[in-house]
Amino acid sequence: MASLAERDLKAAADSLSSGNFDWVYAISYNAMLQAGRGLMFFRGFRPKGNQGHISVVKFVASEIPLESYSLASIFDRMRMKRHKVLYEHMDVVTREEAERALENARKFVGKIKSMLR
Repeated sequence: MASLAERDLKAAADSLSSGNFDWVYAISYNAMLQAGRGLMFFRGFRPKGNQGHISVVKFVASEIPLESYSLASIFDRMRMKRHKVLYEHMDVVTREEAERALENARKFVGKIKSMLR
């Protein structure tokens, strides 16, 4: 988990200078997804069928401490926007959104890593 999420955080940060903010957003979300999957696997669970992403989001929401619950909400909102970015629209993410997504992903991955210690 940690290596995949860290790889994605680095790729998102490296991609900021490219100007492809949609992709930075998608990679930031993917870092969160990898961390969430890692938590699921650590707890002995696996995502269900073709609902893999939403299964991870719901699992994380049930596991994350209340003081960090907003990170789970951010994760879910990013899941929905990432779907639009990848499958429906182009150039919808601003630089500020991309930077915020990366920062939220860093916080989220850090929180999950602390839960796995």
